[in-house]
Amino acid sequence: MDIIKVVVFVAAAAIGAKAVQYVMAPNVNKELAKAAEKMNQDLPKMVDPVTRLNHVDTGDKSIQYNYTLTDPALADIDKSKLLDLARPKLLEAYCKSPSMQPFLKNNVTATYSYKNASGGDILSIRITAADCHA
Repeated sequence: MDIIKVVVFVAAAAIGAKAVQYVMAPNVNKELAKAAEKMNQDLPKMVDPVTRLNHVDTGDKSIQYNYTLTDPALADIDKSKLLDLARPKLLEAYCKSPSMQPFLKNNVTATYSYKNASGGDILSIRITAADCHA
């Protein structure tokens, strides 16, 4: 399996249930902050052989997962290829996964931010509830 496919699969799987159990109206932002705080207690953590989830941030009806691709060979990863592979998987996970339904119902924007091993930005993928209805 291609390394990009592994990264995409694991990142999509890692977004699920642990954080979402907290996200419920009417205190969406408060619950998002609680979820991020709980997740951050266990971070940083390798989610696959080359992807580390560093920390989770929240904002107004938003959550951001901050990843690092730790393999130096991925420093020059083809961003468009990664986007083409990752976005559909992340969109499917966000829109169809039962554990993500509280995000969808509360119009929470999820952003998946990737950096390379030297800390340089690779890519950020933003998913909104509106993307599920497009």
